[in-house]
Formats: sequence, C-alpha cells, structure tokens
Amino acid sequence: MSRTAFTLAILVCVLNAAEVFAQPAGSAWPSRQVRMIVPFATGGPTDIVARVIAQKLFAEFNVPFIVDNRSGGGGVIGSDAAAKSPPDGYTLLVGSPGTMAINPALLKDLPYSPTTDLIALSHAASFPHLLAVHSSLPVKNVRELIALAKSKPDSIMYASSGVGSTSHLEGAYLANQTGTRLNHVPYRGGSLPLQALLSGEVMMTFDALPIFSSYLQSGRIRVLGVSTAKRSPSIPQIPTLAESGVPGFDLYSWVLFAAPKGLPPDVAARINAAIAHTIHSPEMKARFADVGADPVGSDLAGASSFLQTELAKWKKIVEISGAKTND
Repeated sequence: MSRTAFTLAILVCVLNAAEVFAQPAGSAWPSRQVRMIVPFATGGPTDIVARVIAQKLFAEFNVPFIVDNRSGGGGVIGSDAAAKSPPDGYTLLVGSPGTMAINPALLKDLPYSPTTDLIALSHAASFPHLLAVHSSLPVKNVRELIALAKSKPDSIMYASSGVGSTSHLEGAYLANQTGTRLNHVPYRGGSLPLQALLSGEVMMTFDALPIFSSYLQSGRIRVLGVSTAKRSPSIPQIPTLAESGVPGFDLYSWVLFAAPKGLPPDVAARINAAIAHTIHSPEMKARFADVGADPVGSDLAGASSFLQTELAKWKKIVEISGAKTND
C-alpha cells in the first residue's frame, strides 16, 4: 500500500470513529439486554403478548429481551419500578388498563403517574373481552340476559379479578347501561373467576379470549358477546354487546409499552419503530390471532393520544362503579 493510500485509510477510520462517537447516546439501541417489566404474574394476556413480542425482538436484534414479572399491589409494584428506572431505553413497562388508566382513578396514593413519570411508546395490541355465562343460566344471548337481570335484581352473581379490575368495571358498566342490578363477587385474580364460573359458584364473568379458550367447546360455559365496538377478527362469529342491546359498549384490555420520562426522543422513535415492525409481520399477526389479540402497533403520537382517551374513559367508569380501594 502506498503512503498516500495508507494515509487516506487512516483518515477514513478516524472520520468513521468520530461519526460513531458523535451519535446521540441512544442511537445504537439496543446494544445490550432490554428488560420488559410486566407488573403481573405469568400466564395472563399482558404477559402472553409481552413474551411473543420479546421473542420476535430477540430474533430481530440478537439482543436479549427479558420479560420481568413484578406482580403485586394490583400492578403498582412493577409499574412503579419501571417508572423509577433510568430513562435509557433498557427498561420498558408493559402497561395495561389497570396499571395505566384505572389505578390513577382508583388509588389516591399511587406512587407513579402514567403521564408525568412515563411516556407512551406504542399501543401494541388490544384484547377483546368475552361476556360468558354458566351453561345452566337460561339465556342464549345478551338481550335475554338483560331481561332476566331486570326480572330478578341482584340474583345474577358475576365474578371479577378484584375491586377495580377490568372485569369488575365491565360488569358495573353493563348494569349501569342496561338499568339492571348485578351482584359483584370479587376474587383475588388469577384463574379464580374462571373456576368460579366453571363450578357454577357464579353465573357470569368478563375476560379475554385466552382465559376461556380451553373451555369454549366444553359445554360448561356459553359466550354471549364481545366487549369491543366491532367484532373481533379472532372470533368474528360472536356478536358485540353494542349490537346486542347495549349501545356504546366498548371496553377491553390492551397492551401499551411505556418508558420512564426523560427517554431521548431518538430512542423512543427507535423503540416504537421496532415494536411496530415486529407486530405487523405476517408471522406475528398469526401468533396474535392464536391468543385472541388484535395487533395495533401505533406511532408515538397515537400511543399518547390513546392513553389520554383511555384515562378519561376508565375514570368515568370507576366513578360509575363506586369502586374504592383506599382513601
């Protein structure tokens, strides 16, 4: 190599190095392990979606995306831990209606704020809920359920995952919108509401499709409606509550990725793009359908707008329900 060529090669290396070091701090994201905090135990809809996305992101970037289940306090413990993490893109919160929209309306001493301590990165997916009843209940559709509830106030007991849970608030909203009185029976989360329904201890509950999937053909439960405004692509044969006598009913679970406030904008954009690219791949659409989730993959502005809408919606429904967990 001539002296001139060697000098030019050195100059190119120096310029490339300078360009790398001049890049914003987060531009190389992800360069190491990313922790995705799910503030619930394993096996629930939020956890399922988080793990599906984590696996795909690992395959895309060859960097570990670790799902960290931090359950407790109705999602408060894990959400607070995420909010107080360094805003560097290596700790993400996998949020849900309970942690991001219901808790702010329900808990006066919530140690984090979804709008001042966190930033919304991506509305990743939505989970339509199913209204299911025990097979012994003499109703075939939502209109018959409403008629029965009106004829026998407080006689229909419905299970939830606890006071202030989505399943509790959906039942309370259904009663409010139909002028009926339903008897709420809170359980301590997990599979307990489903088990109570299967045993006939209660007659009704709301939950996501993955919770019911193993029992839909068992003859032990009967699905009457879907909680979203439009029918779910995963179960298009099931009518919505809105078209079954409860106009305007549009409540469901969702997965919203968030990060601690202060995350550099370029890192936020990279994370949003990575999640959207992952969600919209044909492979992932099929996997989402398998677990009853509807993929969304919003942009940053859409994620923020969605969160504001959900905060207002669930605040109203908490007020309707009269739910309280602390003063």
